[in-house]
Amino acid sequence: STIKLSCSAALAAIRHANSLAEARKSRMKSDLIADDLQRMIKGSAAPILVVDNAYRVTIWNDKLATLTGLQFAQVVSMRISDLLSSECKDEVTAIFAARKDGTAGSNLFQCDFKISPTDADDEVENLISLVMSASARRDADGNIVGIVGIGQDTTEVTRIRAIEEKKDQLMAVVSHELKSPLHGIIGLTESLTQYEKDNRRKDQLKMVKSCANRLLDLVSNIMQMSKLRRKGEQRDDTTVGSESVLGKGVLRKDPVDVSSILAEVCMLVSNATDKAMKPILNPLVRLENKAPKHLPIVEGDSYKITQVFYNLLTNSCKFCTSGSITVTVGLNGAKDRLEVSIADTGVGIAADAVRRIFEPFEQESNESKRSFGGIGLGLAISKEVVEAHGGKISVQSTLGKGSTFTVSLPVTAEAVELAESMPPEGTQPRTMGAVRRQSLTRRDSDSASFPFTCSTRNSDEETTVILSVDDDIVNQEVIKSALSDRYQIHVAMNGFEALDYFTTRSKLPDLILLDVMMPGMDGFEVLKNIREEKKIPPSTLPIIMLSAMEPIDKAIIQSLKTGANDYVSKPFDPDILKARVRTAAEMKRLRHVENESFHYSRLLHDILPIHIVDRLVMGEKCISERHDSVSMLFSDIVGWTPMSESVPTHQLIGLLNDLFSAFDELTEKHGVFKAETIGDAYIVAAGHEGQTGPSDATLRVVEFGLEMLEKVKTIRPPSGMQLQIRVGIHTGPAYSGVVGTKVPKYSFFGDSVNTSARMETMGIPGCINLSTAAREALTTDIAACRSGRSIDSWLGLSGVALVRRD
Repeated sequence: STIKLSCSAALAAIRHANSLAEARKSRMKSDLIADDLQRMIKGSAAPILVVDNAYRVTIWNDKLATLTGLQFAQVVSMRISDLLSSECKDEVTAIFAARKDGTAGSNLFQCDFKISPTDADDEVENLISLVMSASARRDADGNIVGIVGIGQDTTEVTRIRAIEEKKDQLMAVVSHELKSPLHGIIGLTESLTQYEKDNRRKDQLKMVKSCANRLLDLVSNIMQMSKLRRKGEQRDDTTVGSESVLGKGVLRKDPVDVSSILAEVCMLVSNATDKAMKPILNPLVRLENKAPKHLPIVEGDSYKITQVFYNLLTNSCKFCTSGSITVTVGLNGAKDRLEVSIADTGVGIAADAVRRIFEPFEQESNESKRSFGGIGLGLAISKEVVEAHGGKISVQSTLGKGSTFTVSLPVTAEAVELAESMPPEGTQPRTMGAVRRQSLTRRDSDSASFPFTCSTRNSDEETTVILSVDDDIVNQEVIKSALSDRYQIHVAMNGFEALDYFTTRSKLPDLILLDVMMPGMDGFEVLKNIREEKKIPPSTLPIIMLSAMEPIDKAIIQSLKTGANDYVSKPFDPDILKARVRTAAEMKRLRHVENESFHYSRLLHDILPIHIVDRLVMGEKCISERHDSVSMLFSDIVGWTPMSESVPTHQLIGLLNDLFSAFDELTEKHGVFKAETIGDAYIVAAGHEGQTGPSDATLRVVEFGLEMLEKVKTIRPPSGMQLQIRVGIHTGPAYSGVVGTKVPKYSFFGDSVNTSARMETMGIPGCINLSTAAREALTTDIAACRSGRSIDSWLGLSGVALVRRD
């Protein structure tokens, strides 16, 4: 047995030794894995951090140290919130807290870490942006002991986004600065055209306006093309009205006569000049328009289609120095597309350039760019317009021989059938060269002078005054030319001058036309100052914002939110501006009439009974009434005559004002009507409205009189004087009516008026002196009424009853 026990112990020892060896081996393996994991975390290409349950940093890998410039030794034991930007600190802390509590949430979140100080001034340059995911870190028992965060560096994306925002702001400013002078050209040319009697000059002015409109359209398309390239928007090349550089829903759907458009464009191109005032069509080039007069109608935007053909023709003019430019039109084989071809005998296009010729800001070659100018947008915009109409544009070219651009636009079978039913016509080419050689290239010696003058007309009190606020003198002239024949125009050249207008003028303008983008103080700041600081509401001072600001929808929303009445985009149609101004002025006038009517009605209600006002409003001219019972109250100041002779006038007026104002408040409280004030006398009536009986009317007048006595005690009399009043009341029949038209007055007549006056004259000061009729009208004892007052009665020679306070 001893041998067996020894063997068992030896075997147990061997097993224990083996277990220890296995344990050491497992531990070494675990330590090796842990070391490998630490090295992986430390050298990971992804930024990784670990915090404990107090949100203090315990792991900060090399990638994160490289990105932030902060080494592990610098951040260890620091709270994670101290390393984050103020914008994301609370959000990240909340997410970490949720993970510590075991709460699931969004896997990804944005956080910005501060980096070590640099010489950069831009706040964006002092942060790194990470998209991170956070998960709970658990110990061997499954308890949460911290948070592990793994991220992806998005700093460059954030910086690019900030740069894009700045680019958007810059493009908006550039757009405004380009559109403003174009607005001036279009507006002033429009005004000159209206007053020009010479037809030739009038046609020239129309062409100037047309050129300005094309340039304006080019500016807008550059803005939209830039946005399209940045955002990488995709469009459906086969759908009319699809999203494109033109924007969603911008295209009109009009019946377009392509033949007329081609004739107009050919005429325009033949007379057009470049920046040096030289013809863009070389004298050695023949421009031929072979388009038939009767062509199928195309559904689309006539202005945009005109732009396409103008771009293609001017492009051919730039690259063709001799020979011809020919326009031909026909239907394709299926007769579902109208194909317009513009062929020139110019320099042609190289094969490698053909593939990129329709790309924005691309041209055939640098040499051509230097020779012919331009920014490489004409063909790109043309492609966008054609494809937005559901069409196609293509080019065939041979270097040294010329190019042919073909525009294919969809047409309906009905349009084709209608065009084919028209009578045939000759297709003789129409040569435009001779037309071009006339007129426009010749300039008179005085043509450089500016013939347009505009001054505000003399105004009277009825003239509407408009304050025009714009930093561009040309825009101011456009406003004057459009509105000065009907309105008086005042000018402010910037936001500061506009606000100075309110301090230097005694009257407000009737309306303000306010430009948005101005140096120093923009239109939104001016608008906010007027509405919030000066507290002038839109109903009192209408303000119409005028701007070429992009994007228009955001400008309109911001304008209306800030307090504008309306928004007009530059360049504007003068007729539209006139209509908007007329509408705003008329709304203000109607509001003024409404306010005047309200104030007049309120004044009438203050001086006349309600039922009388109603009768006046209904148009009654002569109003007279007979009343079976009216309670009249007369009061005056005891000793008024000697007081008026010894007290300065201004003190007397002040005394009456204080006293009668206090009485006026009591009339509304007790439902009595203030009939008259004569000197120190104050007269009221009740019962004339006919809604209650004589008992109620007399009671209201008595209670009013009692409160009059109380109010007198609160009024401070002149020094050395005693202030008392006498009150007399009588109830009986009376007459009343409205006397006067300019200042109507509701007056009472009859013995009851005279009796109440005598009761006051013969009465005791500080008391209410009731006539017998008035006392008998009180069917309930005063002590039982809501005022809680008592009555003492005396019968004397005058037969009066006195009511006074106990």
